[in-house]
Amino acid sequence: MGTPSHLEGLDVEIGRRPLNAGEGVFLASYEKPRNAPEAAYRLSLLTYTYQAADSYTSVSYTLDLRGKLTRLPSGGFTGRFYGTLPPATGQQGSVRGSFKVAAPKHRKR
Repeated sequence: MGTPSHLEGLDVEIGRRPLNAGEGVFLASYEKPRNAPEAAYRLSLLTYTYQAADSYTSVSYTLDLRGKLTRLPSGGFTGRFYGTLPPATGQQGSVRGSFKVAAPKHRKR
């Protein structure tokens, strides 16, 4: 992620891949000041990418961004997000959601 050096970032992709026509995924990007506790993570970017016919289209929800990210005792994360499309997109709408990401499993070698 292109995060300034004084910030730490974490991206979460929400959805399934590969995409079929009409399907999409959200990318929720969270940032916090370097050396701040994980509770300081806040939503900094929310983008929805979907497949329309033979191409991909992305829209960014840049207004009223709100979100929180919390580490689970198991090592994964849980979070929520909210954002509104800016009028310049020609589209209207807000999106709200939540997710839970399990900790990656490590394989023994």
